[in-house]
Amino acid sequence: MENDNIKYYGLCFEWILSRKDIMTDPEKKKRYKYQFATFLKKQNLSFEAIYSFLMLKGLTDDKPEGMSNKEYLHKLFDSEIKYEDCYYYYSEFDKNKTMCRVCQHCKMDTNMFAKEEKEILLSCMMRSTLAEVVVENEKNGPIFNSVITDGFFKNSDKTCIPACIMLLPRMIFNDIVIGKKSDEEFINSIDNKYGDVNAARKCAKDYLNMLNVEKSQLTKPLLTKAKINSYCKRIHEEFGEKMEFPPMGIVKKKRKHPVEQISLLDTFPAVKEAEKITEANILRVKNEEKQKKNLEPKKEINTQVAYNEESVTTQKNDKKNIPDNQNQVKKEVETPEIQKPVLKNNEEKVSENVQETIEEKTKKEIKKINNVPFLMTRVLDDNVLDNLIKVNGDEADIEQMENEIVNDAYVCCDIFYSLKGTEFLVIYVECSKKYYCVEMNNKEAMKTLLRYFKNDNVEIYTSLPWLLCRSIYAKYDVIVTNVLSVYRFFSILYPDKKMLLSNAIEDICGSKDNSGNIDLFYLSRYAEFFQKAKIDAYEKDLMAIIKETSNTDILYGISMDCNTITNNNSLVKLSPEGKISYDDEPLETSSKDGICFRLNFNAKSSNNTKITPSTVYRMVLNDYITDGRLKKCVPYILRINETGYYIRVENEDEYDYLYDIFSFYGRRISLKLNVKMQMRMNRF
Repeated sequence: MENDNIKYYGLCFEWILSRKDIMTDPEKKKRYKYQFATFLKKQNLSFEAIYSFLMLKGLTDDKPEGMSNKEYLHKLFDSEIKYEDCYYYYSEFDKNKTMCRVCQHCKMDTNMFAKEEKEILLSCMMRSTLAEVVVENEKNGPIFNSVITDGFFKNSDKTCIPACIMLLPRMIFNDIVIGKKSDEEFINSIDNKYGDVNAARKCAKDYLNMLNVEKSQLTKPLLTKAKINSYCKRIHEEFGEKMEFPPMGIVKKKRKHPVEQISLLDTFPAVKEAEKITEANILRVKNEEKQKKNLEPKKEINTQVAYNEESVTTQKNDKKNIPDNQNQVKKEVETPEIQKPVLKNNEEKVSENVQETIEEKTKKEIKKINNVPFLMTRVLDDNVLDNLIKVNGDEADIEQMENEIVNDAYVCCDIFYSLKGTEFLVIYVECSKKYYCVEMNNKEAMKTLLRYFKNDNVEIYTSLPWLLCRSIYAKYDVIVTNVLSVYRFFSILYPDKKMLLSNAIEDICGSKDNSGNIDLFYLSRYAEFFQKAKIDAYEKDLMAIIKETSNTDILYGISMDCNTITNNNSLVKLSPEGKISYDDEPLETSSKDGICFRLNFNAKSSNNTKITPSTVYRMVLNDYITDGRLKKCVPYILRINETGYYIRVENEDEYDYLYDIFSFYGRRISLKLNVKMQMRMNRF
């Protein structure tokens, strides 16, 4: 459209205005006018030009007499209507955002792989087994993204509304290749939702005729499965593993994260700890806790936002169910001045009873300690470290390590600590049977390794992902993109088994004699573990869940060290039996901590069957991470419990962004699962 030699490309606004309800509904009309005017303003058009466009569309009939055009627009822009980017606003009217695909403002060329898509489509039409390869790749995102429009629009300057827009290759693949429709049935099924029916059917007929001609005159062999996988990979690299178009998101400055040494929670034998436990110590600790509790000021109810109801109930029950003998001992020790004198002939007997009570209490305390979740860290003594290949800043050593990693095409690694607390990344290379040791603060060596940690095509094999993801992100602001955890694989595949690393390695790989360090021995078996475990995962159809859970672990790892916000520094812990435990302690924040909110999803199916909340959270976070949105906004997970996720962001822009994107993912998942979804984000 032209006005005083000014052009704008707002096809979607032209199309939206054609809807009858826009001009008849005052609220819709007002919102449309604000969105349209703001869109024009962002194109650097003058106020007079903007007003001219609004007037031509019949949107200025509410202007008061005597008010200038500029004043009218200032009043419009100062209204409390929230502006949304055009593709967000347009998506309310067209979920496929077909108009975005031909818009001059869209930064992505939806037809950039039109040639490859046509080759894939031709091969699938001629060999059905190849279609299965495409279907498998489509689980990670759409393959067919190109559109077909009418010839007039195709050859125009894109300032007019197209007669029809169709994702024709995708439609043909779904209806003809997979749905087994005939060409005639497919053409007759096309209705007016793609634009003018006659124009759309003509486009479809011409495209199918072209495909049929190329099928009959095929001059080169069909694509192989490997070639199709390669094409699909290239498509996903550009478009991302997403279902929406165009790619959405905000671009922000990279956040700075303080580089802090993660505190080590060293494990200790229960026997040694038992030696330290005495009746006096037990009572002293309890008295100190009691005094501390009494001295603490009472807090307002709204500051305690994340209590786990079950744990609170348990604490109350524990107080009520203290055995009588323990209460008696406590009374005897705390108030000796009022105790009645004991006859000499009973002294030995009483002493024995007290001793038995102390032993019972000691055993209970040992049991309690043994059941406390902990953060697993591994420590290597100096003798073991000396036998590893140290990679410092020497280019030859770095190059040697990199060449061997390339040969493996994956990275087996774990975070270890020295006795002095120095953090190391230990890598095992299968092809050479070598262990490489890189200090995490070694920037030169880590610079080389980071290329592989942020490469989607390189799988990172590790035992527990959280320390690895946290350390790399905190020190180098790099998000590990394709990490696979031995623990996650094993726990999802075999939920009834004891979920320890030793169980995972021995059950899948079999036991072998080991005379060296047991942790390094397990590290050398990671590749074998995943080769065998993946077969079981595909057979049990659990690969998608494993991948989703692995992605959420990336965010849990980044959020693990929360001591910059709270006094707790371990979002994710393991119980001694290998069960995951999430931090659900009460959470207190202040305004300087940024913006904190509780995210809650409530989903029910049509037959009122409640969907597990963890399933919804896993799917939402997986979509967020796989779409690459962590690079734009990192939501810190502070707490996880049955009532929801407690999240922190830095500013209002990030909060608004997460509100929009989580809402979008919630709607998409509700359609996928065929459930009713309710999302809440409550700030506190």
